Amino acid sequence: MKPEPLPVPTESDVVFCGNLNDDSTEDSIKEFFNQAGGVTVVRRLEGRPFAFVEFESMDLAGAAVEQLAGQELDGNAVRINLARPKRNASRGEVVTESDTCFIGNIDDAVGEEGLETFLEGYNHSEIRMPPAKGFAFV
Repeated sequence: MKPEPLPVPTESDVVFCGNLNDDSTEDSIKEFFNQAGGVTVVRRLEGRPFAFVEFESMDLAGAAVEQLAGQELDGNAVRINLARPKRNASRGEVVTESDTCFIGNIDDAVGEEGLETFLEGYNHSEIRMPPAKGFAFV
């Protein structure tokens, strides 16, 4: 049975894809979504069962949701919905801009000091790097 996509109050050119197989790669996800056409970017954090897929237009993103929801990708029936806008948790406001950059796949040996050295010459005010997680927010 094909699951129904959740209603989304705002239009988006980004699709959320959940219930991904551990073996699904950004390339296999892009190939799957290109059945609907117009994929520009696929973002998947390693070890997470979801990804965000960006399309050339809101129409193509909507078509992908209608066409591909509930289909199998790498052995799993995927959940597909238009991505919801990010909200400021403290105020409930939609966040349209951010000055925070996510940096992933950081070797634990690099540490915050090593990342600070790497970012010399770039305008940044703060580095948030949880210990032994392999990522940082700058």
